[in-house]
Order: sequence, then structure tokens, then C-alpha cells
Amino acid sequence: MNRTLFGLLGSLLVLATFGFAQDGKEPLRFAQVIAPEAVARNIGDERGLPVGTFERGTPLAVYREQAGYLAVEAPGGFRAWVLGRFLATTDQPGVREVTGNGVNIRPGPKDDVRNFPLGTPLFAGDRVRILAKSDPALSDEDAWFQILTPPGVTAWMKADAVGPLPAEVDAKLAWERAVAAAAPVVRRPAPAPDAAAPTAKVLDDPRVVLEAARRRLAEERAKNVPDYGSVRAEFERAKRLAGEGVVAVEAQSELERVEALEDVASLRDRLENERQRIVTETAEAQAEAWNRQRRADPLGALFHARGVLERRLETDGTPHYVLVAGGTSTHELVSTSGRYDLDVFLGCQVGVRGSKRTLLGTQILTVEALEVVAHRTGR
Repeated sequence: MNRTLFGLLGSLLVLATFGFAQDGKEPLRFAQVIAPEAVARNIGDERGLPVGTFERGTPLAVYREQAGYLAVEAPGGFRAWVLGRFLATTDQPGVREVTGNGVNIRPGPKDDVRNFPLGTPLFAGDRVRILAKSDPALSDEDAWFQILTPPGVTAWMKADAVGPLPAEVDAKLAWERAVAAAAPVVRRPAPAPDAAAPTAKVLDDPRVVLEAARRRLAEERAKNVPDYGSVRAEFERAKRLAGEGVVAVEAQSELERVEALEDVASLRDRLENERQRIVTETAEAQAEAWNRQRRADPLGALFHARGVLERRLETDGTPHYVLVAGGTSTHELVSTSGRYDLDVFLGCQVGVRGSKRTLLGTQILTVEALEVVAHRTGR
């Protein structure tokens, strides 16, 4: 890994620390699904894992465009997974509250490379509806929970599956009605109203306006979709009311700060593209290293594939079985003959012979013969 790559990853870490998200509260546009159905994925690539499938005519809010994919929000959210240690129970049945900041949302109940998190994390106070638990035998802290993502979370959808709404349709109104019909969980409880409304004189006090703008900036920075434009307008008003003097200087300083935040949010988009490229190349390099190792394996002539058998859950709860070697999934196993109950071999190192095919970048191996190479340990 070269010096440039280390620098890039360092910049990504800085962005993650400060929690910058998409710049601009409003989406670029409203659109709809025009394909018979469209799959939303965790990354803008056909190898990304699905977090939802939407039928033709579903309204969408589009936030970003990138290499043939769109970052979209769907009414009612997506189906994804969050580690239970970051979720606390609430007084609402089936609803939990996020306890940490920058909590990752993943397409499956595992934090491996394949389950790369969605670009929009969760923050303390967010509320999510629980759909399923990965393993009922695990404690809530150690288990993964499938959730319905709250408003503001985006996933990636192919651009050619998305098109404009009919010209006679009020696009924003159609979106708002779809969101209301989906009845998503409120992202954060609404703050309590002020005890008394401020007087007109207070509203025109430049110091009061400046401090209110500072509080608003802190609130926006904590959001996944900060509205820096409206914050900028509040600081400009404080500067205009002050005319000159200390408050005007402070307001100008805050305006420069907002400009820097907007620049970093724009940079984040470019870094996200590079991060996804790095993740993809790393996964491919790991797979190639395993293939080289397998070819040099003395048992390679006996088996088409070898590794530890694990069971994983898809986003809809459907189990699938994979061979893992060197920490990387190499093949997905399918037993169509009914000869083998793959659950019996979980945790064992097995050798498999069978027919291979590739589906969406995944090596599928239909089991014809299976042999235990080493029994499971520590189970």
C-alpha cells in the first residue's frame, strides 16, 4: 500500500471522525423506478449486496450520481442490519434507539468486507424499527438486528432503472405522500417547544442571532444530511445586523467555517468513490491470493474447493452456505440433490467437488461430493 493510499485513508478517517454527510438537505431531484423492479445495494456496483427491491413506479429522492449509479432514498427505508450493542429499547414496541454516533448500517449481519456499510451511518437518538434478530440464542448486545432504515439513509441503485415522474405530477408532493403512506419511524424525537416566544427586539439582536446560528450549526453537523445553506443565511443575517464590531467579525469567521465544511462535504464524495474502488480491489486481491494458495495445495487435485463451512443470512433472513479460507469467502455452496445436510458440517474444514458457475461475481459450487478434512474446534 503506497504513501498516497495511506494519505487517502487518513483523510477518510478524519471525515468519519467529524461525521460529514451529503451536503444539502434537499435532494437533487425526485424520480421513480422505471424498470420492472430495481435493486438498491450497499455500494454503487453490481457486486454490492441488496438492501431492498422496489417495483416500477416507486417514488425516489435522488441525492447523488456516481458512475452509472444513484444514491437514493426510498419511502419507508431499506432493510439492513445493525449490531445490537448500539441499540437500546424504547417505550415503543419493536422500536429501538441508537446509542452511539457514526453507527454503521450493513446489508448483512456481519462486519466483513462483503458487507460494506451504507454511506449514511446512524447517530445517537435515531430511532429504528426492528424486523428480525440474527440469532435468538445470542444476547441483544452480541446479536445483529435487521432494521427498517430511518429517513435520510440512502442506498445505491442503477441509474438506468430510474427515470423522471410524469410531467403532470407534482414530484415533491408525490414523494411526501409516499413517505407518509410508508409511516417510517421518526428519526429523532422532536425537541420540546420553547416556553415563550422571543420578542421582535430579541430577534433583531445581532448577538442573539449569532448564538442561535452557532447552535443551529452544531445541530446540522450532527445530522446525516446537514443544511449548511440555511445556516449560512443565519450567519449572514447576524453580520448584516451587527454592521461592524466584534459580532460582525465573529459572524464572518463562522461564515468561513461553514464554507470549509461545505468544501469537505464535497471532497467526501470524491473520497467515497476512491474508498469503494479500494475495497473492491482488496477483495479481488484476497480472492486471487487464495486461488494461488489453492493451486499449490497438495489436496487441490482431490477437491474443487476447500475451506471452513459457514452459514450466513441474507437481508431477508434466507440462509446460505459459504466456504471461508484465510478470512475470505471463496465459494457459495448449493446442495440440490438433498444428499448433504450442510448444517451438519458447519465449522468443519471440508473439501468439495462439484460443478461451478459465477453469478454476479460470486463463485457458486453445486455439491456433488463433500469430505471433512478437519473437524470443528472450540464449538
